[in-house]
Amino acid sequence: MPIAKKKALFLYLEPAGYVEACFKKTALNYPLDLHIVKYPLDPNAPFRFDDVESITYYDRNQYQEQKLNDLVASINPDFIFCNGWMDKGYVNVAKQYSGKIPTVLAFDNLWEGKLKQYVASVTAPFILPRIFSHCWVPGQPQVIYAKKLGFKENRIETGMYSANYELFDQAYQKIMPIKEKNFPKRFIFVGRYIEIKGIRELWQAFTQLQNEMPNEWELWCLGKGPLEKEFPQHPKIRNVGFVQPSAMEEYMRQTGVFLLPTYDEHWGVVVHEYAIAGYPLLLSTKAPAGTAFLKQGENGYYHEPSNVDSLKEALKK
Repeated sequence: MPIAKKKALFLYLEPAGYVEACFKKTALNYPLDLHIVKYPLDPNAPFRFDDVESITYYDRNQYQEQKLNDLVASINPDFIFCNGWMDKGYVNVAKQYSGKIPTVLAFDNLWEGKLKQYVASVTAPFILPRIFSHCWVPGQPQVIYAKKLGFKENRIETGMYSANYELFDQAYQKIMPIKEKNFPKRFIFVGRYIEIKGIRELWQAFTQLQNEMPNEWELWCLGKGPLEKEFPQHPKIRNVGFVQPSAMEEYMRQTGVFLLPTYDEHWGVVVHEYAIAGYPLLLSTKAPAGTAFLKQGENGYYHEPSNVDSLKEALKK
């Protein structure tokens, strides 16, 4: 007899391409129907989502207040995943099902000791663990905050974020033999062109190095965003624009070192992606994914965030 499908409800904010890959992998490997309520995508990261059997998407903007509750009741889920606690409608849904089915709170916030977080650490232990049966975070940097919010260690899981492993591993298998013979001297940045990604400092550091010690290295930037209007007109800096994950292999074939000079990142799945693809990594110390994927001096280097001189030294290495 076929196994009866269970129903998983994901209350999401703005899922990216790697999240869709995880949804598809889950639908392929488990007898589940996935129901995903989500907000419209960020125009600076316009990922294309495929139509997949067993996955249904709902526009959060079309399900306000009672309509959201009615939708969830019609789905009758066996499991609820709630992406953070900012959406009070989402939290209210989880509250209604608390104690009846697994209700999982997922977040990527780091414990930074801010006043707002101290207040949350006093009040949340009386609220969140009563609504959510489990807490799911990307890695150890977030576990600290989860404990302060009142979740016991046996109710906390890591590994919430994952790259599309097959996509980037296939690229690695194809490309690495070529790179071993002729390593491409090009840095690659992949992300939104916004201030917190440190892209201004990256442009400055690379330009200064080219002026001080001209060399054959290039910098390729893949993304889009408001800082695009400031993109430098430099012969060795290329603005590729936003690239869908499925088309990324072409650019991975032509570049050699990945960098993320961010100074405000909660995790950074893109680091996981390029680690899978075999890239040396240059990361700021504010890229938490480095705790899982970068070993200083072995597969790359750290630099101080918002520090052009520190970034220049990392680029030299």
